[in-house]
Amino acid sequence: MLSPPNGNFRDRINTLISAFNTSNNNTNLKNIFQYLYDIASRIDNFITDSNPAVLTFDGLKADVRAAVLSKFAPSYMNIVGLETEAGAEITGYTPTTSLATTTFTHANWAGVVGAGATSLITSDNEAGRTQTFNALLPLFENVNKSYIELISGSASNYAKTFDDSLKLSFSVYNTILQGAADSMTICRQAVQ
Repeated sequence: MLSPPNGNFRDRINTLISAFNTSNNNTNLKNIFQYLYDIASRIDNFITDSNPAVLTFDGLKADVRAAVLSKFAPSYMNIVGLETEAGAEITGYTPTTSLATTTFTHANWAGVVGAGATSLITSDNEAGRTQTFNALLPLFENVNKSYIELISGSASNYAKTFDDSLKLSFSVYNTILQGAADSMTICRQAVQ
């Protein structure tokens, strides 16, 4: 579904963190922001009807859209605001300018593009990049947590829905489940 190729957002962020810690520069900071925007872009692809990658299961698409509105968009407002401030405070840092047309296209991202600058950075250059980096890491954690909650919640909801639909559609499946349940009851009674 929304999983990165290796199934874990943390692997890539750890690589980017390591690069930043090795060399505190604008490029490495920009790479972290870009990775967060790549995650948002992938999510946006799944909820935007005109995108070829749009989710076709309406219930799941509705869940993802609700998560964007309630969880992802607020986190990304802070991310965009932080990058906007970085552009104003850190010499030579240029914020991403293509967000509106490439990343946050669905209406549920309202307020993300053009989000106001934060006021967290009080220094320029290396110290400013470090402040930005330190403020960005908890925002990644919010995005990652929202992602995990979305995946685990959707997985359990749709596994139950699928199981229920199988029971209704295929009487043999329902009979097998009932037989297994009866067998477990008999086994439990025999053990007692």
